[in-house]
Amino acid sequence: MIRSVKLDGGLLRNKQRVAVEKMLPYQWAALNDQVEGAEPSGCVNNFKIAAGKAKGEHVGLVFQDSDAAKYLEAAAWAEQVKHDASRRKNVTQMIKLFEKAQMEDGYLNTWYTLKEPGKRWTNLRECHELYVAGHMLEAAVAWFRTTGDRSYLDVMERNIDHIMTVIGPEEGKIHGYGGHEVLEMACASAYEVTGQEKYRALMTYLIDERGKEPNFFDEELNSRNGESHWSRNWPLSYFQAHKPVREQTDADGHAVRACYLYAGMADAARINGDDSLTAACKTLWRSLVDKRMYVTGALGSTNVIEGFTFDYDLPNERAYSETCAAIALVFFAQRMLRLEPAGEYGDVMERALYSAVLPGVSEEGDKFFYVNPLSVWPEACQKNNDLQFVAAQRQPWFGCACCPPNLARLLCSLQNYLYLQRDDGLYAILYGSSTAQVETPAGQISIRQRGGYPWSARQVFEFEGDTNEPYSIFFRVPAWCKKYEAVLNGQTVALVCDNGFVRLNRRWQTGDKFVLDMKMEVRFVRANAAVRADAGKVAVLRGPVVYCAEEADNGANLSALTISVGTKVTAQYCKDLLGGVVALEAKGHRELAALDTLYGDAPRHIERVKTPIRLVPYFAWGNRTPGEMDVWLRRED
Repeated sequence: MIRSVKLDGGLLRNKQRVAVEKMLPYQWAALNDQVEGAEPSGCVNNFKIAAGKAKGEHVGLVFQDSDAAKYLEAAAWAEQVKHDASRRKNVTQMIKLFEKAQMEDGYLNTWYTLKEPGKRWTNLRECHELYVAGHMLEAAVAWFRTTGDRSYLDVMERNIDHIMTVIGPEEGKIHGYGGHEVLEMACASAYEVTGQEKYRALMTYLIDERGKEPNFFDEELNSRNGESHWSRNWPLSYFQAHKPVREQTDADGHAVRACYLYAGMADAARINGDDSLTAACKTLWRSLVDKRMYVTGALGSTNVIEGFTFDYDLPNERAYSETCAAIALVFFAQRMLRLEPAGEYGDVMERALYSAVLPGVSEEGDKFFYVNPLSVWPEACQKNNDLQFVAAQRQPWFGCACCPPNLARLLCSLQNYLYLQRDDGLYAILYGSSTAQVETPAGQISIRQRGGYPWSARQVFEFEGDTNEPYSIFFRVPAWCKKYEAVLNGQTVALVCDNGFVRLNRRWQTGDKFVLDMKMEVRFVRANAAVRADAGKVAVLRGPVVYCAEEADNGANLSALTISVGTKVTAQYCKDLLGGVVALEAKGHRELAALDTLYGDAPRHIERVKTPIRLVPYFAWGNRTPGEMDVWLRRED
C-alpha cells in the first residue's frame, strides 16, 4: 500500500502549490459569484435555493452542479497537501447544502429540482444527470479517503441507490446510460474504497449497455418527438454510443466524453478481469495516440463537436484541444497503467500533463484556457469568425466552467500519479522531488526522490526502512531517453529497459541510494506525412516538454521564421522567466522577401537573414504581452 506521497520541490510542486494556495480560493470566489469581471457561476447559490436557504432561479447550464463537485474534489486532495481550516469549512458548508437539497428519494440535481422538476430522467442523452452524479460521487470518495468523513459519501450513497431504482436491466427500469460519461470511473473509485457491490454492478451495466441495439438514445429521442435540449441532434458517435464499446475501434465524438468512457472501461476491465474489455481499451488507445493526438498530448481537432474528426486531421490554429480532454487522457493513461504497466502509458500521461494540462492555467493561477491551439494569431482570433472560439489570452472564468475546477482537482491530486503499486512491485511513473511512504509485503520503506525534473533528468532515490526480503521497484525510462546510466550505492549497474521500465529487485535497506541518470537532449520532431498541417515543419522538444516560439521573444509574423534542424541548440535555466523555466536558443532565418502586390513570381533564392530563435515551454506561453505563438516551425536543413 502506498500510504502517502508528498511533492516537496520542483515544477510539479510549484504548480500544485499554486493550485492549493491560489486556484482554490479564487475558484471558491468564482463559484460564489465574487470575481469581478468573470461570468457569473450561480453554482453555490443554486444549491442554497434548492436547500431552501435562498430564493431565486437556477443560474447556469444543466450541468452547473458539476463545477461545485470538482471544486470539492480538488479541496479534498488539497487536504493531503496542506490543511486549511477555511477551505475545510467551505466543503462542510457545501455538504450540508447537499443534504438539505437532496430529495427524499435520494435525487440530487439543482437543474431538475429548480427548473424542470417534472422532467427528471427524461433526457439522459443530453442533460447530464449521470454526469453530475459521477462528479459528485468522485468528490465524495476523495473527501472520505483524505479525511475519513463519511457525510458526503452518505449523501451520494443515497443518490446512487436512487439511480439504481431508475436505471438498470430489470423490467420497468430505464435501459440506458448517460450522454456524458464519468459515473463509470466514479463507481470504480467508490467500489474500491467501500467494497460495496452496487458500485461495481452499476459501473459494469453502464459500460455493457452502451451502444446496444435497439439504441437507447434513438428511442429516447423519439419518445420526445425529436426535441433536443441543445437544439442540436448530434450523431450517436458524439456520445460513443454508435456501437457497443467492445466493437468500437476509433476514438470518436466528444473528446472528453470519450476518454472518460475509456478510463471507466479500463477500470472495469481490471476490476472484473474482463479480457475483451481490455482488448477494446488497447484498440482505442492505439487510435488515440497513433492517429488522433497532438504532439502536445492534446485531443480534439474541431470546435463543432469538441472532439475528433478523422485520422491525421490535426489543424493547429483551429485545434480545439480542450483542457478537460487532456485531463481525461491523463485519467485514461493512469488506468491503463493500472491495467498493464507499460511505459508508453506513462509517456503519454507525462506528455499530456506537461504540455496539454499545464497550459490551461496562468502562472498566477487565476486565468484559464478552455481551448489550447498550437498556433495563435491574435488578430485572426478577433476578426475571423471561424476562430472566435480561440482565446489569445487566458480568461478569468467561463459560462461553461468545466476546465478550471477540473484543472484544480488534477493538480491537487498529482501526488497520486507518481507511483503505482502492483502485486509484482512498485512502479515509479512520474518524476518529481517527493517523499513516499510505502507498505510492501516485506516491510515499510520511505523513498525520498530528488532531481530537477523536467529540466534535468538525473533522479536520485534515497531509501529508509528495511524490506526484510527482496522487493522489486520498477523505474520508468521515458521513450525520449535514448541513453541512461543506473548507479546503485555508488556502483554502476547494468539494467535492461523492458517495456519502458528498468527493474531492481533487492532487499532495500536504510541508506540505499539509486540514481537514474537519463541523458536529456533537444529533439526536432516531425509529423507523419499524412498530417497536412505540419508538412515541412518541426516541433522542438526537450525531455517531456514541448516548446513553442512566442512573439514576445521573436517578433511578429512567426510564419516568416525557419529553424535550422541538426544544429546545436542551447538550453539554459532562467529563474526569472515565466516562473523559472529552461529556455532554448536555436538557429534560424527570417525571410525578408517582400512584395508590393499580393502575389508575385517566386525568386530562385528568397532573401533571408540569420536570426536566433528563442523557444519557451508551451505550457508557459501567454503569460506575457499577448502575441503570436507557434509550436510547429518551418524547417531548414
